[in-house]
Amino acid sequence: MGGRGLEQHGGRKRPAKPMTEQEHMNLKGVGFAMGGYAVDKARQPHGMTERQRRRFEKEAAATEKEYQTRREAARAEYVRKVASGGLPYTRRLP
Repeated sequence: MGGRGLEQHGGRKRPAKPMTEQEHMNLKGVGFAMGGYAVDKARQPHGMTERQRRRFEKEAAATEKEYQTRREAARAEYVRKVASGGLPYTRRLP
């Protein structure tokens, strides 16, 4: 096991690859630009009533807003770690 940020490879140590913002976002579960809440709910064989449609749109908007809030928090966390020098490293499999 090497020091922080180093990995053992074939008898020599080399620096581990710093984690990209996208990798960090994927780890936090917010890697996509959109939450995808409505993807599996968009198909209605006989359509929706007006009331069902309004309710669906309200739920989808609330879910998307919550997802975007989590996404921005993850992005801010990554920026904070980069600025403080505590940049996370990718874990390479042997």
